[in-house]
Amino acid sequence: SSQVVLLSAQDAAEAPSRARRAEYLTMSTAVGFVLLLAGANAFTFAPKTVFPGPSYSCSRHPQTEALDALSWLNPGYWKMEFVKAQHITNNVPAGSEVLELGSDAKNIYYLKSPSAVTLISETPLQEPPIREAAAKLSIPLSILQGELSSLQLRASGYDAALCMQQLERVPAARQAVVCSLLARTLKPGGRLIFIEKASIDAPALFEEAQLEVLHEVENNYAIGIALKPGDAPKESRMLGTSSRAVRRQAAKGKQNKRK
Repeated sequence: SSQVVLLSAQDAAEAPSRARRAEYLTMSTAVGFVLLLAGANAFTFAPKTVFPGPSYSCSRHPQTEALDALSWLNPGYWKMEFVKAQHITNNVPAGSEVLELGSDAKNIYYLKSPSAVTLISETPLQEPPIREAAAKLSIPLSILQGELSSLQLRASGYDAALCMQQLERVPAARQAVVCSLLARTLKPGGRLIFIEKASIDAPALFEEAQLEVLHEVENNYAIGIALKPGDAPKESRMLGTSSRAVRRQAAKGKQNKRK
């Protein structure tokens, strides 16, 4: 069985330093990190159940408010950012190919030398600053925008996926579909790192998607890891309605040539 990996001193120091390098942080927001480090009350916990496969850990976290233009003045925001940094840095192995359901460049600063990152979003993104941030970190980056079920994503193609406070942006009727798509993009043995509102019940959604979930609910948030079993079938196809349309068009082209 695996051992729970506690946050090392190096990781603890590395997570906020990665965040400080983010393009959107200013000198004034750096003050927030000082407050964060002084007052954050995040800690790891030992789960009752240890899943087979790679080591993992989870972190408790405080209540946080919806982000707004002055979120950097809110200590709760910085506590949550510290927990995100800790959770991602400690649980996404170095060298992973990562898929993120997100809206900005923040979380790529918390990854440890990923081989590549694919950012997907159903809402419009400001691509230039995201691409600039990835270039500064020498991270190969792809950005896909649109309804997730229409995007061409590789099944069983990613070592890890991130879903940090994103399901609340998805209509309730489609949350299960989104979770299933994220699960299918993971390689066997891959892991999905998440923090979501407890009211969404993300752990149940990921379990329905055939993932093994470790999580804890505190202060109205669920934080955890969803693991894809190592013996899960590996799919070798593209997901998304657009990819099916491409295949149909290619098949139609072949038929026309025969005629």
